[in-house]
Amino acid sequence: MAATAKEASLALPNASVKKMDPWWGLVLRLKHLFGVDRAIAYAVLARVIQILGSTGTVLLILRFLTPVEQGYYYTLLSLVSLQVVFELGFSFVILQMAAHECAHLTLHADGRIEGDPVAHARLASILQKTLRWYLVAAVILCVSLLPVGAYFFSRHARAAAPVAWHGPWILAVFATAFLFLLNPFISFLEGCGQVWQVGRMHFTQALLGAAMSWGALLAHHGLYSPGMMIIGYVAVGAGFLLAWRNLLRTWTEVWPFQWKIAVTWLCSYFAIQIFTPILFAYRGPAEAGQFGVSLSITTYLSALVLTWMSTKATPFGQMIARGEFQRLRGLFFHTLWQSLGLLVAIASACELAVVALQGLLPRLAVRMASPQLFALLLLTSVSAFIVQSMAIYLRSFKREPLLAQSIVVSVSTVIFALLAAKTWGVAGVSLSYFVCTGLIGLISGIVIFRRTPHDNTDMPDTRRYKRSGITEMLRRVCRAVDFLALLTVLRARKRLPPFRELRKMSFVELGPGPMRMAVFKRFFFRRVFFIDQSDFGIPDRELRIVDLEECRCAEQIVDVCDISPAEHGLFLFADHCIEHLTPETVTGLLGSLAHHKFTACLRVPNLESSVGRRNFAADPTHRSSFDEGLRRCLNNFGFIISPWVRWYRFSMLVKLLFTHLPPMSLAEEIIVSGNFSRLV
Repeated sequence: MAATAKEASLALPNASVKKMDPWWGLVLRLKHLFGVDRAIAYAVLARVIQILGSTGTVLLILRFLTPVEQGYYYTLLSLVSLQVVFELGFSFVILQMAAHECAHLTLHADGRIEGDPVAHARLASILQKTLRWYLVAAVILCVSLLPVGAYFFSRHARAAAPVAWHGPWILAVFATAFLFLLNPFISFLEGCGQVWQVGRMHFTQALLGAAMSWGALLAHHGLYSPGMMIIGYVAVGAGFLLAWRNLLRTWTEVWPFQWKIAVTWLCSYFAIQIFTPILFAYRGPAEAGQFGVSLSITTYLSALVLTWMSTKATPFGQMIARGEFQRLRGLFFHTLWQSLGLLVAIASACELAVVALQGLLPRLAVRMASPQLFALLLLTSVSAFIVQSMAIYLRSFKREPLLAQSIVVSVSTVIFALLAAKTWGVAGVSLSYFVCTGLIGLISGIVIFRRTPHDNTDMPDTRRYKRSGITEMLRRVCRAVDFLALLTVLRARKRLPPFRELRKMSFVELGPGPMRMAVFKRFFFRRVFFIDQSDFGIPDRELRIVDLEECRCAEQIVDVCDISPAEHGLFLFADHCIEHLTPETVTGLLGSLAHHKFTACLRVPNLESSVGRRNFAADPTHRSSFDEGLRRCLNNFGFIISPWVRWYRFSMLVKLLFTHLPPMSLAEEIIVSGNFSRLV
């Protein structure tokens, strides 16, 4: 009987487990579908509490604050966000640096660090410097923000509706300074792998912050609510750090990466937080409050879903340090599609709720932007989320390729918002935000992401050629105009056939690297080919990867490209490539070009100028110097040698025009050209 009772007692739990199996299986399937782990769970809970807290705060604001006070409330929050000017994105840099080093270290629960002594020393050496930097920056933050906010509120105050903003502003600034001091150490712990512990701390911060914010509103001190919320964050963060003593990496290695992050973070502030103060100044606190509450809702939504990606920043850095690039890309895109689908679903539900609010609670709806403008803000938040996700991934490689993009998008957003706010108010600012950040920012971000290599922390040699952003666009325009100017000058000197005949010729360029501008050159020639030793990560359908030293005669080039120059002619071009070949290869190739009546143009360093000699000596791979002996040989073949100055070298052009020095002694490049075809 006892055995039977024991079996019965054991059978009950098993039966309950079997009963729970379907539910547990559903939970596991949902967990796998949305990619939720413990770090994401805590971070999402923190965001949910923040959203619920913000929702409750909005309702309490509508209940206890006037429309004018609501405008002051959201403007105060926007001005407090100026702390990014002093934080400069340093926390994210610390997270990535710690993640890369901790791939070779072990962090124990009691704070001990074991592993590579060099990596350990790097982590240890920065603690004192970081503390010093943040102490100084916190003091500057207080000294700067207090008078700036006081001046702003005093200048734009409405005499008909006075608001007591002095005490709330002072409290918010000092609370922000204390929280500012804690951020780098929390980021370091997250970079060392304590991701879910930091997420749990943020969850607790959200709970206490919301409670203290509501308490201020319920006590009829609504403008103190932001400061009280930040004080709650400070209390929880300080308690969390008491149990940890950790070290950081060297300052000298952080700075080259950090200054770019700093500029990007500043741009993010001006692209989002500046709108409410602009509306406050031009349209009054009521419209500023409408836009502020709508923007805060959409920002919180994207911040909630960005948790999926931000919690992966530490694993990204560790995978890069271990060289697991295929796994890294798989994790990034899997997380991106999961979180993007979730954000679209939440944004759609939120838009429906705002539409329903117009009919159900019109008094509440009038305190927000219209459904149409709210939809624009939601679309912009989705676009910004995609760009932020790509930025987190790329920054894991300890670089910031989105620097130029952030500057251009932010500056254009602020300029258009300033122009539109005075005349069109919330509608103009929302449309400016959508066009600049939602459309231009997303398109340019995707282009830069696709062109940035994702397979190595230390950039390969080809990385220096694959630039992106506005600088690269200007560089390509300059090179295209320079190539067109070169063709025009050569034709004017009858070293090229007429332009109508160029359309019948085959164009072959030696060693252009990634600056080949294939589409532009195919506009001038019948067929365009490139011969190089690497594709530099930029493939082309007519690229032939060949050892250039093997191209010792024109026949080999014709065979490699599989063309018939006897029917259409051949134009060989090389821009700072042929000097890398041996003199024997150069003379053999150019001699055969003259023998077969082909057209050629080569641009090489000019050793008769000081700049040309310096450029030639700076590259150890240069072999052919195009000195007096080689030039005499080329002249015997029929080639003409002349100086060349690119049109955008303005200082060099001025010297050529206003000095009596011979052009050959000034120009850093020479053109070796010859038109041996019958077409002149």
